[in-house]
Amino acid sequence: MLIFGVAMGDQNKLFKNYVRTRSGRSPHRCPHYEFLDSSSWKVTEYLRNSINTWAADFPVDQDFARRFKSRNDKEHLAAFFELVMFQWLKSQMLDVSFQPSSAPASNRKPDFTIGNGEAGFRAECTLAPMPDIVEGVEKMKSEIEDVIEDISSPDYFINIDFVECGQGMIAKSLIKKVVGEMLRNAKNVTMEHKFPLIDKGWRIEFSLLKKSKPTPRSLGVVFHGGFNFIDSVKPLMSSLKSKRARNYGDMDCPYVIFLNSADPYFELSDIKQALFGTTNDNFKLTADLQGYFCSNGKVQNTTVSAVVVIKGLGPYNLVDPPMSLWHNPWATFPLDHNALNIDSYFFYDNQNQYTLKTITGRKFGEVLGIDDSYRHHDLPGED
Repeated sequence: MLIFGVAMGDQNKLFKNYVRTRSGRSPHRCPHYEFLDSSSWKVTEYLRNSINTWAADFPVDQDFARRFKSRNDKEHLAAFFELVMFQWLKSQMLDVSFQPSSAPASNRKPDFTIGNGEAGFRAECTLAPMPDIVEGVEKMKSEIEDVIEDISSPDYFINIDFVECGQGMIAKSLIKKVVGEMLRNAKNVTMEHKFPLIDKGWRIEFSLLKKSKPTPRSLGVVFHGGFNFIDSVKPLMSSLKSKRARNYGDMDCPYVIFLNSADPYFELSDIKQALFGTTNDNFKLTADLQGYFCSNGKVQNTTVSAVVVIKGLGPYNLVDPPMSLWHNPWATFPLDHNALNIDSYFFYDNQNQYTLKTITGRKFGEVLGIDDSYRHHDLPGED
Protein backbone atom coordinates (compact mmCIF):
# COMPACT_ATOMS: atom_id res chain seq x y z
CA MET A 1 0.00 0.00 0.00
CA LEU A 2 1.46 3.37 -1.03
CA ILE A 3 1.78 5.88 1.78
CA PHE A 4 1.47 9.46 0.53
CA GLY A 5 1.53 11.45 3.74
CA VAL A 6 4.11 12.13 6.43
CA ALA A 7 3.73 12.71 10.12
CA MET A 8 3.92 16.51 10.04
CA GLY A 9 0.72 17.09 8.04
CA ASP A 10 -0.41 17.75 4.46
CA GLN A 11 1.66 20.90 3.99
CA ASN A 12 4.83 18.85 4.40
CA LYS A 13 4.09 15.96 2.04
CA LEU A 14 7.16 14.98 0.04
CA PHE A 15 5.07 13.72 -2.90
CA LYS A 16 1.72 14.72 -4.34
CA ASN A 17 -1.22 12.33 -4.14
CA TYR A 18 -2.46 11.74 -7.70
CA VAL A 19 -2.55 9.08 -10.42
CA ARG A 20 0.69 9.23 -12.38
CA THR A 21 0.64 8.68 -16.15
CA ARG A 22 4.15 9.76 -17.12
CA SER A 23 5.68 6.60 -18.59
CA GLY A 24 8.59 8.02 -20.59
CA ARG A 25 12.20 8.60 -19.68
CA SER A 26 13.48 11.65 -17.82
CA PRO A 27 15.11 14.36 -19.97
CA HIS A 28 18.70 14.86 -18.83
CA ARG A 29 17.98 18.44 -17.80
CA CYS A 30 14.87 17.46 -15.81
CA PRO A 31 15.26 18.05 -12.05
CA HIS A 32 15.67 14.78 -10.15
CA TYR A 33 12.74 15.46 -7.80
CA GLU A 34 10.37 16.39 -10.63
CA PHE A 35 10.85 13.03 -12.36
CA LEU A 36 10.73 11.05 -9.13
CA ASP A 37 7.43 12.74 -8.24
CA SER A 38 5.78 12.44 -11.68
CA SER A 39 6.95 9.09 -13.12
CA SER A 40 4.61 6.07 -13.23
CA TRP A 41 7.50 3.58 -13.42
CA LYS A 42 7.38 0.86 -10.78
CA VAL A 43 10.89 1.75 -9.64
CA THR A 44 9.82 5.33 -8.85
CA GLU A 45 6.65 4.07 -7.17
CA TYR A 46 8.83 1.82 -4.98
CA LEU A 47 11.08 4.77 -4.15
CA ARG A 48 8.21 7.12 -3.30
CA ASN A 49 6.72 4.46 -1.07
CA SER A 50 10.04 3.87 0.69
CA ILE A 51 10.82 7.58 1.09
CA ASN A 52 7.41 8.36 2.55
CA THR A 53 7.76 5.45 4.96
CA TRP A 54 11.15 6.80 6.10
CA ALA A 55 9.78 10.34 6.32
CA ALA A 56 7.06 9.19 8.73
CA ASP A 57 9.84 8.74 11.35
CA PHE A 58 11.70 11.90 10.33
CA PRO A 59 11.06 15.46 11.57
CA VAL A 60 10.01 16.84 8.18
CA ASP A 61 9.54 20.59 8.54
CA GLN A 62 8.88 23.21 5.86
CA ASP A 63 12.59 23.86 5.31
CA PHE A 64 13.40 20.18 4.77
CA ALA A 65 10.39 19.70 2.49
CA ARG A 66 11.47 22.74 0.45
CA ARG A 67 14.99 21.40 0.04
CA PHE A 68 13.82 17.88 -0.80
CA LYS A 69 11.43 19.19 -3.48
CA SER A 70 13.92 21.72 -4.87
CA ARG A 71 14.53 21.99 -8.62
CA ASN A 72 18.18 22.39 -7.68
CA ASP A 73 19.52 18.83 -7.80
CA LYS A 74 22.23 19.54 -5.22
CA GLU A 75 19.66 20.67 -2.67
CA HIS A 76 17.37 17.74 -3.41
CA LEU A 77 20.15 15.12 -3.23
CA ALA A 78 21.55 16.65 -0.03
CA ALA A 79 18.12 16.40 1.63
CA PHE A 80 17.66 12.85 0.30
CA PHE A 81 21.07 11.91 1.73
CA GLU A 82 20.09 13.24 5.17
CA LEU A 83 16.82 11.31 5.11
CA VAL A 84 18.27 7.99 3.95
CA MET A 85 21.20 8.16 6.40
CA PHE A 86 18.78 8.93 9.24
CA GLN A 87 16.85 5.76 8.37
CA TRP A 88 20.06 3.73 7.89
CA LEU A 89 21.21 4.70 11.38
CA LYS A 90 17.79 3.89 12.89
CA SER A 91 17.84 0.53 11.10
CA GLN A 92 20.89 -0.36 13.23
CA MET A 93 18.72 0.06 16.33
CA LEU A 94 20.40 3.35 17.22
CA ASP A 95 18.71 6.25 18.99
CA VAL A 96 18.91 9.00 16.34
CA SER A 97 17.79 12.64 16.54
CA PHE A 98 17.85 15.10 13.62
CA GLN A 99 19.33 18.51 14.54
CA PRO A 100 18.12 18.27 18.14
CA SER A 101 20.73 20.52 19.76
CA SER A 102 23.96 22.31 19.11
CA ALA A 103 27.33 21.57 20.60
CA PRO A 104 28.48 23.76 23.51
CA ALA A 105 29.30 27.40 22.62
CA SER A 106 27.61 27.23 19.20
CA ASN A 107 24.25 27.96 17.57
CA ARG A 108 24.97 25.71 14.56
CA LYS A 109 23.66 22.17 14.67
CA PRO A 110 25.19 19.07 13.09
CA ASP A 111 22.66 16.88 11.29
CA PHE A 112 22.46 14.01 13.79
CA THR A 113 22.93 13.19 17.43
CA ILE A 114 23.18 9.43 17.93
CA GLY A 115 22.70 7.96 21.40
CA ASN A 116 23.69 9.59 24.66
CA GLY A 117 26.65 9.77 27.01
CA GLU A 118 29.79 7.77 26.33
CA ALA A 119 28.12 5.69 23.60
CA GLY A 120 26.82 8.72 21.72
CA PHE A 121 28.23 10.77 18.86
CA ARG A 122 27.28 13.59 16.52
CA ALA A 123 27.33 13.39 12.73
CA GLU A 124 27.11 15.64 9.71
CA CYS A 125 26.26 14.78 6.08
CA THR A 126 27.88 16.33 3.02
CA LEU A 127 28.20 15.75 -0.73
CA ALA A 128 31.41 15.60 -2.77
CA PRO A 129 31.07 16.46 -6.47
CA MET A 130 32.59 14.89 -9.55
CA PRO A 131 36.19 16.11 -10.08
CA ASP A 132 36.50 19.33 -12.12
CA ILE A 133 32.77 19.74 -12.75
CA VAL A 134 31.80 23.04 -14.42
CA GLU A 135 28.04 23.44 -14.01
CA GLY A 136 27.44 25.48 -17.19
CA VAL A 137 29.30 22.92 -19.29
CA GLU A 138 27.43 20.03 -17.65
CA LYS A 139 24.11 21.70 -18.47
CA MET A 140 25.08 22.01 -22.14
CA LYS A 141 26.18 18.37 -22.18
CA SER A 142 22.75 17.40 -20.85
CA GLU A 143 21.05 19.45 -23.56
CA ILE A 144 23.16 17.72 -26.24
CA GLU A 145 22.23 14.33 -24.78
CA ASP A 146 18.54 15.31 -24.91
CA VAL A 147 18.89 16.17 -28.61
CA ILE A 148 20.21 12.65 -29.21
CA GLU A 149 17.37 11.11 -27.20
CA ASP A 150 14.85 12.88 -29.46
CA ILE A 151 16.37 11.37 -32.63
CA SER A 152 14.62 8.19 -33.76
CA SER A 153 17.11 5.31 -33.83
CA PRO A 154 15.30 2.02 -33.11
CA ASP A 155 18.13 -0.23 -34.35
CA TYR A 156 21.26 1.52 -33.02
CA PHE A 157 22.43 3.16 -29.80
CA ILE A 158 24.11 6.52 -30.45
CA ASN A 159 27.29 6.90 -28.35
CA ILE A 160 28.77 10.29 -27.47
CA ASP A 161 32.38 11.10 -26.58
CA PHE A 162 32.88 14.66 -25.28
CA VAL A 163 36.55 14.92 -26.32
CA GLU A 164 36.75 18.68 -25.68
CA CYS A 165 34.13 20.99 -24.20
CA GLY A 166 33.34 24.49 -25.41
CA GLN A 167 31.65 27.53 -23.90
CA GLY A 168 28.68 28.04 -26.23
CA MET A 169 25.75 25.78 -27.11
CA ILE A 170 25.92 23.98 -30.45
CA ALA A 171 22.89 24.45 -32.74
CA LYS A 172 20.52 21.48 -32.51
CA SER A 173 20.24 21.45 -36.31
CA LEU A 174 23.99 20.86 -36.62
CA ILE A 175 23.91 17.95 -34.14
CA LYS A 176 20.97 16.38 -35.99
CA LYS A 177 22.76 16.84 -39.33
CA VAL A 178 25.90 14.98 -38.21
CA VAL A 179 23.98 12.21 -36.45
CA GLY A 180 21.52 11.91 -39.34
CA GLU A 181 24.37 11.34 -41.81
CA MET A 182 25.82 8.70 -39.50
CA LEU A 183 22.48 6.87 -39.26
CA ARG A 184 21.97 6.96 -43.04
CA ASN A 185 25.29 5.12 -43.39
CA ALA A 186 24.74 2.87 -40.35
CA LYS A 187 24.93 -0.41 -42.29
CA ASN A 188 28.43 0.48 -43.49
CA VAL A 189 29.96 1.54 -40.15
CA THR A 190 31.20 -0.23 -37.02
CA MET A 191 31.55 1.03 -33.45
CA GLU A 192 35.16 1.95 -34.27
CA HIS A 193 33.96 4.55 -36.82
CA LYS A 194 33.85 8.04 -35.30
CA PHE A 195 31.79 10.91 -36.68
CA PRO A 196 33.26 14.18 -35.37
CA LEU A 197 31.44 17.44 -34.70
CA ILE A 198 33.66 20.49 -34.14
CA ASP A 199 31.97 23.79 -33.30
CA LYS A 200 32.28 26.64 -30.76
CA GLY A 201 35.23 25.02 -28.98
CA TRP A 202 33.54 21.61 -28.77
CA ARG A 203 34.92 18.41 -30.23
CA ILE A 204 32.39 15.63 -30.01
CA GLU A 205 32.68 12.18 -31.56
CA PHE A 206 29.57 10.08 -32.27
CA SER A 207 29.50 6.33 -32.89
CA LEU A 208 26.92 3.57 -33.24
CA LEU A 209 26.25 0.31 -31.42
CA LYS A 210 23.83 -2.24 -32.93
CA LYS A 211 20.93 -3.14 -30.59
CA SER A 212 19.99 -6.76 -29.98
CA LYS A 213 16.36 -5.76 -30.55
CA PRO A 214 14.60 -2.49 -31.48
CA THR A 215 13.91 -0.10 -28.57
CA PRO A 216 12.74 3.55 -28.32
CA ARG A 217 15.89 4.61 -26.44
CA SER A 218 18.48 6.31 -28.70
CA LEU A 219 21.28 7.41 -26.36
CA GLY A 220 23.99 4.83 -25.75
CA VAL A 221 27.25 5.24 -23.82
CA VAL A 222 28.46 8.74 -22.92
CA PHE A 223 32.22 9.30 -22.57
CA HIS A 224 33.74 12.39 -20.98
CA GLY A 225 37.03 13.48 -22.47
CA GLY A 226 38.82 10.24 -23.16
CA PHE A 227 41.64 9.24 -20.81
CA ASN A 228 42.41 12.48 -18.99
CA PHE A 229 43.90 12.24 -15.48
CA ILE A 230 41.20 12.57 -12.81
CA ASP A 231 42.08 13.93 -9.38
CA SER A 232 39.66 12.10 -7.07
CA VAL A 233 41.42 13.27 -3.89
CA LYS A 234 40.80 17.01 -4.27
CA PRO A 235 36.96 16.98 -4.05
CA LEU A 236 37.11 14.61 -1.05
CA MET A 237 39.48 16.97 0.77
CA SER A 238 37.43 20.05 -0.13
CA SER A 239 34.19 18.55 1.17
CA LEU A 240 35.80 17.34 4.41
CA LYS A 241 37.32 20.76 5.12
CA SER A 242 33.87 22.36 4.85
CA LYS A 243 32.56 20.13 7.67
CA ARG A 244 35.25 20.52 10.34
CA ALA A 245 33.96 19.98 13.85
CA ARG A 246 34.85 23.55 14.87
CA ASN A 247 31.93 24.72 12.69
CA TYR A 248 29.61 23.41 15.39
CA GLY A 249 31.33 24.62 18.55
CA ASP A 250 33.24 22.70 21.20
CA MET A 251 32.69 18.99 20.66
CA ASP A 252 32.25 16.95 23.85
CA CYS A 253 31.79 13.57 22.14
CA PRO A 254 32.86 11.78 18.94
CA TYR A 255 32.01 13.58 15.69
CA VAL A 256 31.61 11.72 12.37
CA ILE A 257 31.38 13.09 8.82
CA PHE A 258 29.21 11.16 6.34
CA LEU A 259 30.44 11.98 2.83
CA ASN A 260 28.57 10.89 -0.31
CA SER A 261 30.75 11.22 -3.42
CA ALA A 262 29.43 11.51 -6.99
CA ASP A 263 32.87 10.49 -8.32
CA PRO A 264 32.58 7.01 -9.92
CA TYR A 265 36.36 6.73 -10.29
CA PHE A 266 37.70 6.98 -6.74
CA GLU A 267 39.09 3.92 -4.96
CA LEU A 268 40.12 3.05 -1.40
CA SER A 269 43.61 4.33 -2.17
CA ASP A 270 42.15 7.80 -2.88
CA ILE A 271 40.42 7.81 0.52
CA LYS A 272 43.67 6.87 2.27
CA GLN A 273 45.50 9.58 0.32
CA ALA A 274 42.91 12.20 1.27
CA LEU A 275 42.78 11.28 4.97
CA PHE A 276 46.39 10.27 5.72
CA GLY A 277 48.46 11.61 2.83
CA THR A 278 49.56 8.11 1.79
CA THR A 279 48.17 5.06 0.00
CA ASN A 280 50.23 2.64 2.11
CA ASP A 281 48.72 0.25 4.66
CA ASN A 282 51.77 0.87 6.86
CA PHE A 283 53.25 4.31 7.47
CA LYS A 284 55.04 6.54 9.93
CA LEU A 285 53.94 10.06 10.84
CA THR A 286 56.46 12.04 8.78
CA ALA A 287 56.63 15.55 7.37
CA ASP A 288 55.88 14.45 3.80
CA LEU A 289 52.33 13.28 4.63
CA GLN A 290 49.69 15.77 3.51
CA GLY A 291 46.22 14.55 4.47
CA TYR A 292 43.09 15.63 6.32
CA PHE A 293 44.10 13.92 9.58
CA CYS A 294 47.83 14.73 9.44
CA SER A 295 50.05 17.25 7.69
CA ASN A 296 53.76 18.20 7.87
CA GLY A 297 54.44 15.57 10.50
CA LYS A 298 51.67 16.80 12.81
CA VAL A 299 48.15 15.58 13.49
CA GLN A 300 45.18 17.85 12.76
CA ASN A 301 41.37 17.83 12.81
CA THR A 302 41.50 15.65 15.91
CA THR A 303 37.91 16.58 16.80
CA VAL A 304 36.78 14.60 13.73
CA SER A 305 36.60 11.07 15.09
CA ALA A 306 35.87 9.24 11.83
CA VAL A 307 34.76 9.69 8.24
CA VAL A 308 32.21 7.52 6.41
CA VAL A 309 32.76 7.64 2.64
CA ILE A 310 29.99 6.46 0.30
CA LYS A 311 30.29 6.14 -3.46
CA GLY A 312 27.34 7.23 -5.58
CA LEU A 313 24.50 6.77 -3.10
CA GLY A 314 21.24 7.93 -4.67
CA PRO A 315 17.60 6.91 -5.19
CA TYR A 316 18.54 4.41 -7.90
CA ASN A 317 21.60 3.05 -6.12
CA LEU A 318 20.50 1.89 -2.68
CA VAL A 319 21.40 -1.81 -2.72
CA ASP A 320 25.17 -1.89 -2.38
CA PRO A 321 26.94 1.46 -2.88
CA PRO A 322 30.60 1.11 -1.81
CA MET A 323 30.76 2.37 1.77
CA SER A 324 33.53 2.47 4.37
CA LEU A 325 34.22 3.99 7.78
CA TRP A 326 37.70 5.41 8.49
CA HIS A 327 38.72 6.06 12.08
CA ASN A 328 41.02 8.90 13.06
CA PRO A 329 43.85 7.30 15.11
CA TRP A 330 44.52 10.67 16.80
CA ALA A 331 40.89 11.56 17.63
CA THR A 332 40.23 13.56 20.78
CA PHE A 333 37.04 11.52 21.23
CA PRO A 334 37.60 8.16 19.51
CA LEU A 335 34.60 6.42 17.97
CA ASP A 336 34.02 2.85 19.13
CA HIS A 337 35.27 0.46 16.43
CA ASN A 338 31.94 -1.38 16.56
CA ALA A 339 29.70 1.68 16.64
CA LEU A 340 28.36 1.06 13.12
CA ASN A 341 27.77 -2.16 11.20
CA ILE A 342 29.83 -1.19 8.17
CA ASP A 343 33.21 -2.02 6.59
CA SER A 344 35.57 -0.21 8.97
CA TYR A 345 39.24 0.74 8.69
CA PHE A 346 41.56 1.86 11.49
CA PHE A 347 45.30 2.23 11.98
CA TYR A 348 46.95 0.69 15.04
CA ASP A 349 49.84 2.66 16.49
CA ASN A 350 53.00 0.73 17.40
CA GLN A 351 55.74 3.22 18.34
CA ASN A 352 54.79 5.66 15.56
CA GLN A 353 54.36 2.83 13.03
CA TYR A 354 50.73 2.74 11.91
CA THR A 355 49.27 -0.49 10.50
CA LEU A 356 45.86 -0.78 8.83
CA LYS A 357 43.25 -3.17 10.29
CA THR A 358 39.74 -3.86 9.01
CA ILE A 359 36.32 -5.01 10.22
CA THR A 360 33.78 -6.33 7.71
CA GLY A 361 30.23 -5.02 7.98
CA ARG A 362 26.86 -5.43 6.25
CA LYS A 363 25.78 -4.06 2.87
CA PHE A 364 23.96 -0.74 2.85
CA GLY A 365 20.74 -2.05 1.31
CA GLU A 366 20.72 -5.07 3.61
CA VAL A 367 20.68 -2.81 6.65
CA LEU A 368 18.04 -0.55 5.11
CA GLY A 369 15.85 -3.44 3.96
CA ILE A 370 15.97 -2.58 0.24
CA ASP A 371 14.51 -4.96 -2.35
CA ASP A 372 17.57 -6.09 -4.34
CA SER A 373 15.62 -6.08 -7.61
CA TYR A 374 13.88 -2.70 -7.29
CA ARG A 375 16.06 -1.02 -9.94
CA HIS A 376 14.89 -3.51 -12.57
CA HIS A 377 11.14 -3.05 -12.10
CA ASP A 378 9.68 -2.51 -15.59
CA LEU A 379 12.10 0.12 -16.90
CA PRO A 380 10.43 0.91 -20.26
CA GLY A 381 12.48 1.53 -23.36
CA GLU A 382 15.50 -0.38 -22.12
CA ASP A 383 17.30 -3.07 -24.12
